[in-house]
Amino acid sequence: MLKIKTLLCDLFKKCKKNKDKFVSLKTIIDKSNIISLYVTLLNNSKNKTLHLFNKNRINLLKKNTILINTSKGEIINNKYLLKFLKEKKIST
Repeated sequence: MLKIKTLLCDLFKKCKKNKDKFVSLKTIIDKSNIISLYVTLLNNSKNKTLHLFNKNRINLLKKNTILINTSKGEIINNKYLLKFLKEKKIST
């Protein structure tokens, strides 16, 4: 039987509901085997999601993490994603 634990991260709100499931983005990256992104593309000084998964965050992914991006492509910095894939630092 599979045991699945769901973790949630809201980058801009302090959520009261299900607060035991809300964690930091760093915790999600550290603990998750599957990360699914549902993010609005924002690029302003207050709330920025452009390249949310930048070089540093992509580098933190476990080698076998599955990263699913259902958001705009610019949420992930594709330059570094391709670089790490080619170097086999992360899996396809």
